Amino acid sequence: SERSAPTSVQRAAFPILTATQGKGSGSRRSAKKQQRLPKRTNAIIASPTGTGKTLAYLLPLLCTSPGGQTGEGTGGVLIVTPTIELAVQIQREVDVLWPRQRQPLEEEEDSFGRSSLFVVGADELDNESNNNLQDGSTGMDGEEEEDTNNNSQEEEIPPGRRTLQSIGHAPLIAGTPKMLRMLYREAERIANDPNYYNGILAPRVSQEERVASLALLSNLRAIVLDEADRLLRTEAAAREATERKQRKIARRKAEEAAAAAMEEYLPPPPPAKKRRLIIARQTQTELLLRDLPVPDLDDVQIVCASATIGRTMRRQLMQILDAPSA
Repeated sequence: SERSAPTSVQRAAFPILTATQGKGSGSRRSAKKQQRLPKRTNAIIASPTGTGKTLAYLLPLLCTSPGGQTGEGTGGVLIVTPTIELAVQIQREVDVLWPRQRQPLEEEEDSFGRSSLFVVGADELDNESNNNLQDGSTGMDGEEEEDTNNNSQEEEIPPGRRTLQSIGHAPLIAGTPKMLRMLYREAERIANDPNYYNGILAPRVSQEERVASLALLSNLRAIVLDEADRLLRTEAAAREATERKQRKIARRKAEEAAAAAMEEYLPPPPPAKKRRLIIARQTQTELLLRDLPVPDLDDVQIVCASATIGRTMRRQLMQILDAPSA
């Protein structure tokens, strides 16, 4: 970080996020170590853009890691972002705190090493940028045929499985709600459907994919909703609440006018023109939280970060967690 001292929101968030809940808090057992892990406190981080919210939750989460950079386990921390670009920015912050590590057999393939934060969908983002750079370039016919054959073979494997093949042992995973739902659905299918991983319904699942799937379904200890207002579509929810209130007021006034008209033997006023109510549908984030492989969200730490926290968003978050605000 460019700052030499922590910001006010970072100072406020650190003791909250590193604190453990008292009696009655949930606890779980790690599939590998079979040891009881403390349940950390949930929190809402509300602070303007540029005040260091990312480090405000990253530092405590990394400091409370049960195994550190190499022993955390795949998918211990899940960071949900509205865009892949934001997830890539968070990855850069993680790479400063936990430097990239080279794998013994991957030094030539990846000279920069592997990040501790795996961004689901980042490879598609890289492919799009490469395609934009290569627009108008020409290549040899033989190479084009090879690429076409390789692409057709890759298309047979679902995107979620391709992600599991490359996720490695990344302790942190980030991505959009839709991409993360796809990843966890694929992991559950591999872990629970023998016809699937035995190659009856799809290409045979590798041992690497199965290990990554089982780790994803057992290691989750913390969830971060970065830019929670965008993830939960708070503006749409606020518009819906306002329209419902306006409709209730208009209906009450119409009933009062009709009652008054009956008393004075006057014709009632014409009914108000009905407008279509804009309903804020369940978001991909809420669906992701519903489908996560945990018995109860009380079993994991949940951190929400946003530039502003209004009344509507507080009401939304109270449906998800009971948390202090930093």
